[in-house]
This record gives sequence, structure tokens and C-alpha cells, in this order.
Amino acid sequence: LSDPSSPQTMALTWLLQDRRLATNYSPQRILQRYSMATFYYATQGDEWLANDLWLSNGSECDWFNKASFLGACNRNQELVNLELDQNNIAGSLPPEMGLLSSLERLTLRGGPVSFLSGTIPSELGLLTNLRVFYIRANRLYGTLPPELGMWTELEELDVSRNRITGQLFSEIGNFRDVRFFDVSANSLSGPIPSELGNMKKCRKLFFEENNFFSSIPSEVGHLTL
Repeated sequence: LSDPSSPQTMALTWLLQDRRLATNYSPQRILQRYSMATFYYATQGDEWLANDLWLSNGSECDWFNKASFLGACNRNQELVNLELDQNNIAGSLPPEMGLLSSLERLTLRGGPVSFLSGTIPSELGLLTNLRVFYIRANRLYGTLPPELGMWTELEELDVSRNRITGQLFSEIGNFRDVRFFDVSANSLSGPIPSELGNMKKCRKLFFEENNFFSSIPSEVGHLTL
């Protein structure tokens, strides 16, 4: 927080300007507002195609979100759906997103002009309620953090069409409820982990356009694709 121009410092400065903060919000809501504000600054929110009500004094559940059909928050005003597909989200994902502990859906498909870059923070592994993670068609690089293996409730994952490198982590075996899994069109390499066979509920699986050098593990035969 020593850098006044960092997303974290700007988010904290914005948060502390609310004189009603301590009386109007629970500690969890304060963390939620801070995390969302950090995300806004880290992804150049002023340049989004739509950012209605973001950083307003109103409830963060009313800030622009394409999850209108599902609803952004639950009855406790905890953010469960954050969907900003093709909204010119740029910059990088801040580790503070790991504070959104109730989040179930995170969809940030890139475009139409701007795209996310940087790495996927390992702190996202703290989102243990996550069921849907769509972040396709961006410019993310680096490896897939093994901490994502803590997403034991995960049902759908799409990180295709990025610049992700390295190997798939063996913790993929924790994705026992996954139905859709797409890591295609990246630069992944190494062997395909045999733990893939634990994803017995998976119906659609995409690995093409990568640099895997092993044969398909026999455990894939456990899947009913």
C-alpha cells in the first residue's frame, strides 16, 4: 500500500471515504467492496464498455453485472455471480479477488477490443465455492496455479485461447463435478495428468492446440464423453 497509484491503495482510499462504512456494512461486506474496487482499478474500470454504478455509494450488488438473470448477490448481499464478458476488461486480475469467498460464477471473456493480461493469481484458489470459471479469449500467460485444485465444487472451466504455459497440475483430479473443461489454444506442455480420470462427470473436454507430448492417459477411459 506504499504506492499511491496501485489498485490496492486506490481501492482503500475510495473505501475509507465512506463515512458510513463501519455502521452500514459487516466486515465481510467491507472486504467484498474492497476486493471489487481493487478489481475495478486493476482492470481499468473507467475504460469498460459498461461500468454503471461501480464505485458508487450504493450496494455493490447493484453495480453493473451481466448476471442479471441469475442475480449478482444472494440474500445476504454476498456476491455470487460476476459476469463481465466482452466488456473491454483490461489490466490484470488482482490477488484480492480471492477475498470474494461466496463467488460461484466468474466469467470474463475478453474483448471486443481490450483483454486481460498477466497471470492467474494463486489466491483465486480461495474461491472454494466457485462452480463456473470462464476466462477465455484473453492474453493471460504463466501457469495454471495448482491452488485452483481447491475448487472442489467446480462444474465448468474455460481458459481457452490465452497464452498459458507449463503443465496441467495433478490437482485436476479434485474436479470430480466438472462437466465442461476447455484448456485449448494455449501453450500448455508436458504430460496430461492421469488424475484426469477422476472427472467422471465430464461430458466435454478440449485439449487441442497445445504442446502436450504424452499419449492420452488410459484413465480417460473412465470418462463418458
